[in-house]
Amino acid sequence: MGTDGEPIDRSTLEPDRLQQLRELEHQAERALIAGPSDEEVPAMRERGYAPEVPRKSLAGNVRIEQHFADEQLSESWRRGRLRDVLLAREVNLELNDMLTAELAARHMTLGEVPGNLTDARRLVLSMPSSCVTVELKTHYHRDAKKRWSVNDLHDIHAMSIAVPYCDIVFTDAAARNGLVRAKLHERMNTVLPRTPEDLAGILRDLQV
Repeated sequence: MGTDGEPIDRSTLEPDRLQQLRELEHQAERALIAGPSDEEVPAMRERGYAPEVPRKSLAGNVRIEQHFADEQLSESWRRGRLRDVLLAREVNLELNDMLTAELAARHMTLGEVPGNLTDARRLVLSMPSSCVTVELKTHYHRDAKKRWSVNDLHDIHAMSIAVPYCDIVFTDAAARNGLVRAKLHERMNTVLPRTPEDLAGILRDLQV
């Protein structure tokens, strides 16, 4: 984005300006990954920085997933139409407020949107991030012995953004297995390298 908020047409930039832009993007990406230094934290807290808040929220979500797996998810659901169960749960837990607001603005009810199960399924799966979330949770909840962790939800959240909108996504074996089983890499045209060596080879080929 330029200073006026409009997208920058890189094809019009001079080589020096383009290189400067790439370096700034590189620095911003590294800063985002590294996070603030210990010296920067006190001043950031004065402006509202509180990383413990989302951590507590995530820990609470782990307990919700585990309770659902242990107390609410029956074996008949787990062996049957688990994906449909989790589609309905995604709407209820994650999309309900948004849908309610949007439907109210249009003077509609939820019953007027999906006329049947096929339409309801298509509605949720047409949203790429929701699609990835549902498919990965379906993959994890198939295993009755699974114990949910914060890392599982971190992976699901990250994959729900990365897989629909990135060309190459490198993740751990468990998340990759779920993505591949659901054929999300094919549906979203995303390369999922299996090993660091595979990733390095792909990146080398891009530089040729």
